[in-house]
Amino acid sequence: MGDFFKPFVARRRAEQALRVDRPPWTGRPQGPPLGAVVSDLLLGRSKLASVFIDYVDAFPQGFELKIRAITRLSPRELGRPGDRWAPDVFGEDAPRSGELLPPQLLRIGVQFADGGTAASTGGHDPPAIAPVMRSLSGHRSGRPGESRFDQGYWIVPLPPPGPVSVVCEWPIAQIPVERREIDGQLILDAAERARAMFGDGVHVHRDGREWRLGTAEDVAWINAGISSGATITSAVPAMFDAYGTLELPRSQEQAEQAPHERAVIELLTRHTPEQPWWLGYLDTGASDVVFPYMPRTTLYSGYGYVLVQAGPRQAANWRQHGFSWAPPELMFPADRSWLISTMWDDSWSSIGGTADLIDHFLSDPMLGPRARRVTPGQDPTPPGHGAD
Repeated sequence: MGDFFKPFVARRRAEQALRVDRPPWTGRPQGPPLGAVVSDLLLGRSKLASVFIDYVDAFPQGFELKIRAITRLSPRELGRPGDRWAPDVFGEDAPRSGELLPPQLLRIGVQFADGGTAASTGGHDPPAIAPVMRSLSGHRSGRPGESRFDQGYWIVPLPPPGPVSVVCEWPIAQIPVERREIDGQLILDAAERARAMFGDGVHVHRDGREWRLGTAEDVAWINAGISSGATITSAVPAMFDAYGTLELPRSQEQAEQAPHERAVIELLTRHTPEQPWWLGYLDTGASDVVFPYMPRTTLYSGYGYVLVQAGPRQAANWRQHGFSWAPPELMFPADRSWLISTMWDDSWSSIGGTADLIDHFLSDPMLGPRARRVTPGQDPTPPGHGAD
């Protein structure tokens, strides 16, 4: 047991050089947890500290382990040379091979029923030999007489049936090597429930029905029709009768944001015969893409979108938060009679459609003051806005 935690030794294999798209060992899927397998389990305790399994969440590719620690030790006692602003308790800068593990380091590890182990001291090589454990986000806080820390870990692959041991050791806090067993079948069952979110790879499930996922073929006309340069046709294909821009409410106008977004959806709905809409949620890393586990469709200069065929009601209600606004960054109907695109670094939406549609944006009581007609070769940047 005493040698469970060792400094990182690189174990690269030739097959690890193979590059694949968003491999599972790079981290947990984006989006909220799919449901705790277990939560709030005591992992280790002494007179100086307590360490808990905050939760375990399962995903089809692996599982997330969140650790929480509380200690009476002061930041000065926990600190090490080189710490940037607070004690590096979980070892973001873990010792390399040949270095001793400092006593301040809270070591965390897992062991599968087949004997495979991974530890927070073991580095982040891609998996040639499973399992692999990778650090996620963490948090530190404190007050006189008490410091709190939490840290997430992403572990792949899913364990085989049998017990999964979560192991900890914290020498400075007088916690020896302790372990807590979790039934691996609980993790596997939760991962299977999560797998249902992926559907068949062609559809997704929401609101009690299936929705078709878009592919590169569904947006090929956009990529073929846009041009480089500071013109509106860098965001909207050069195929429409008229073009315009619509400024987004500024930060000091947040009370207007929701009415602005509703007005946009309502205006587009009035000018569109009943038909499906394509909704494209841009993956900025800061936005809710609604279906975070779905494959991305590439648009523009390599930007990834989650593309789903739905309608105006879903465009208005599905997303909880966006980088600049709540509706999808890309919307167009099945007949391609218009397109509205909001790039992540723009403070406006670019619109292409009929002259009548642009006229109605310009004359709308709420949207009109922010709307502006532009020509295909014109810089779409509204007055007072900088082009990023």
